[in-house]
Amino acid sequence: MFQKIRAIRAKISRLDFALPFLLILIVILFILMHDLRGGTLLDSSAYNSYTRQALAWRSGQMHLQENVKWLELAIFEGEYWVSFPPVPSVFMLPLTFIFGMNTPDNVVMLALVLLSVTAAYLCCKDRGYSSGQSTLVAVGVVLGSNLFNMSMEGAVWFMAQSFSFCFCMWAIYGAIKGRFCIALLLVALALGCRPFCVLLALPLFAMFLQKTLTDSDKSAWKKLLKVDMTVLAAILIGLALMLYNFARFNNGFEFGHSYLPEFNRGEAQFSLSYILRNLKGLCSMVSLSEGAVLNFTKFNGFFPLIANPIFIILIVEAVKCTRRREWTLINLITMGAMLLNFLFLLCHRTFGGHQFGARYMVDLIPYTFLFLICLPKRKIHSWTTAVFAFSFIFNLYGALAVEL
Repeated sequence: MFQKIRAIRAKISRLDFALPFLLILIVILFILMHDLRGGTLLDSSAYNSYTRQALAWRSGQMHLQENVKWLELAIFEGEYWVSFPPVPSVFMLPLTFIFGMNTPDNVVMLALVLLSVTAAYLCCKDRGYSSGQSTLVAVGVVLGSNLFNMSMEGAVWFMAQSFSFCFCMWAIYGAIKGRFCIALLLVALALGCRPFCVLLALPLFAMFLQKTLTDSDKSAWKKLLKVDMTVLAAILIGLALMLYNFARFNNGFEFGHSYLPEFNRGEAQFSLSYILRNLKGLCSMVSLSEGAVLNFTKFNGFFPLIANPIFIILIVEAVKCTRRREWTLINLITMGAMLLNFLFLLCHRTFGGHQFGARYMVDLIPYTFLFLICLPKRKIHSWTTAVFAFSFIFNLYGALAVEL
């Protein structure tokens, strides 16, 4: 009897309760945050393009019945179209059968945060970090970034980035666990939210090749050539997105942004001429004016290292890698893919519009996270803890101070 009790106690002691407690605390935090912002966790967003798109599908149409002036709707052949990649609408579709137009967008955003935190935590645990260290990193990566402010509002722009971020984080975890087909499928879903995130497939595929080519098993090359159902599903997602675009705009690569009124006034959606302008905007600093009033730019963002300090850690670790000659092929490809994604973002006419921080930079955080966890295991120093603590506090402020 006593041996069984001791065995049960030993099993319980080995259980990791840190993650469930963390998720519960985040739920409580979000309930309190929405109350402070004057809403509730069950509210629906007025910028609910994905819900409207799902309802249009249910009625057998791909375009919306009417113009909604406060949404970014494309105008093509006299019809109004949702100008964003459609994958989030697929997930909103079942909710419309229960809630109709009033889908609980804030709950969806919270769910994406919880899933993203879980993915980051599990990646850290897999790398051998303690529960406390994994909690610190997971909170710093997800809630210590502009994603915190975005997660407070289920608006179409923020929901697209949050879905993409979540898919990318789980794709990284899938790759770490050797589930490369699942990782590819998740990147394909991220593509249907934020197209440039498809570049994350480059380092993940490099990880797959590295593992396959160093596998002592004689069947390694067979694994490399193997096509399973998840790979086919990823390919089908890409083809479905292209067919959907072609059915709407006669162009498989056009999601609709080119037909927004703002891009029919003489300025192109993408241009190399925007790079310097966007970089100049990102150099805008946060300052304290007379009376200790905090001043920062709310349109097109401010200096990204302030609101997304994880990039400070990235820079420090990249310098360390250079000095210690620790660069690996995976890290090089990850950094290259991230910089290419950044370049594409800089070529956009605006850098995210009304926001806190520089929200487009959130797209680069999964690359940063992948880079850091692929390094030789590092001790989490006090300065790293300070960076994550500051990032959480500052973005907590941003989540309360800046609304649409």
